Amino acid sequence: MSLKQLRRKIYRETITKKLSSEFLFSLNRCVLISSHGFAAFAHGHHRFDQDVDFSHFWDKTYSCFYVRTDDVEEFVAKIGQRPLNQKHVVTLLVGDSDTPVSGKKRELLERLAQEHEPLQIFCQNLADNSVSLKNLPIGLDYHSNLYFYNFFQPNRKMPLHQELALVDLLKSAQNWSSRPLRVSVDWAGSTHRGDRSEALEHLPSQLCQFTDFGGKKRVAQMDIWKQHLSCQFVASPFGVGLDCHRTWEAIALGCVPITCRSGLSPSFAGLPVLELESWSELTEEKLQQAAKEISGEKFDFGPMFMSHWKKHFAQDVQNHDRHLASVDDWPRIFRAEFDRIRWDCA
Repeated sequence: MSLKQLRRKIYRETITKKLSSEFLFSLNRCVLISSHGFAAFAHGHHRFDQDVDFSHFWDKTYSCFYVRTDDVEEFVAKIGQRPLNQKHVVTLLVGDSDTPVSGKKRELLERLAQEHEPLQIFCQNLADNSVSLKNLPIGLDYHSNLYFYNFFQPNRKMPLHQELALVDLLKSAQNWSSRPLRVSVDWAGSTHRGDRSEALEHLPSQLCQFTDFGGKKRVAQMDIWKQHLSCQFVASPFGVGLDCHRTWEAIALGCVPITCRSGLSPSFAGLPVLELESWSELTEEKLQQAAKEISGEKFDFGPMFMSHWKKHFAQDVQNHDRHLASVDDWPRIFRAEFDRIRWDCA
């Protein structure tokens, strides 16, 4: 075993366990959506809750349950038929994976939803439109900074500290309409994933702000966020999975992400996202026209917040005017929600 492997083994078996409770405590105090935030909200988790009794899955104990996309088949086989006397709404969240929900996996979940009503299923990386399944955004990445990169890197932050950093960055950033018409690109050194190669081929290079990796594999999260904040748009092609943390980070930074239409499109309804049929249609004129239209629009930023989705899962969604705003007003909306949740928790 190499020194690097030994270090990782020690980290996973000791430090990770110690950090898990602190990570969860911090994550539960964040207001923005995140992949792990949805998992933490659920009352049970198929892989990580060792004491789950699947013979009682349909009892009210698990009114909201989380299952990894890769474990769907195993999960469905375990839970059995729903008793006829159990009529309460069960919410199933499917995610924490780059695997798309399509083909046989989508059909299996659709049958599950139809045969075990009332059951609502929300899926990350839902590749195809579905009557029975609903989109669940992947949200921000609050976990990689703490768990997956080199543990000894500087500036490791808990989720709430990352969110506080976002608040501080937005405080000193230019309003969206005051930023130059530029597209931030932080993935040009890794074009073998998704449709990145096609995107890079068609992006108007004269308007692009490319990340300077300086020979490194990774650049600090804060530096990439600052780059995004200097641009109006952020190019967010597909990566390993369809959905991308970059898309949601861009919106959280008051930018407009650019991506292609897919099964994810319903997730972006009402949000400032520039969707293309193909990267070939992205021209300087297209960006200018989009910037002009976006500057005059109001958007519903509600889906950016965990509070919105908690009500959604409880089938108690109401449109709040406090979340309707222009892109320029996003920092105010974000800060107001952040302060509101802080006071509610006090």
